Amino acid sequence: HQHGIVHRDIKPANVIITDSGAVKVMDFGIARALHGAQSTMTQTGMVMGTPQYLSPEQALGKAVDHRSDLYATGCLLYELLALRPPFTGETPLSVVYQHVQDIP
Repeated sequence: HQHGIVHRDIKPANVIITDSGAVKVMDFGIARALHGAQSTMTQTGMVMGTPQYLSPEQALGKAVDHRSDLYATGCLLYELLALRPPFTGETPLSVVYQHVQDIP
């Protein structure tokens, strides 16, 4: 975030710990500059990100900023402690809906 980038897809597969113990975020494929982060959907109207870690504003297709990445980090930490994501469901859409409506 100090470089003005919103990752938009923080999840376990995109976080590594180096041999020295440093935490690194990888895969900036859908990352955007903060000033351009209003685009939360693809041109076809699909929400970008992984359903289990989407912030409510991402799920609703609203503008995102660093707080969306913090929310996703919270979901990741929840999974580390609970051994499951905060929300699960039969379909990606049901998981996304829970981020907007439910408490883990």
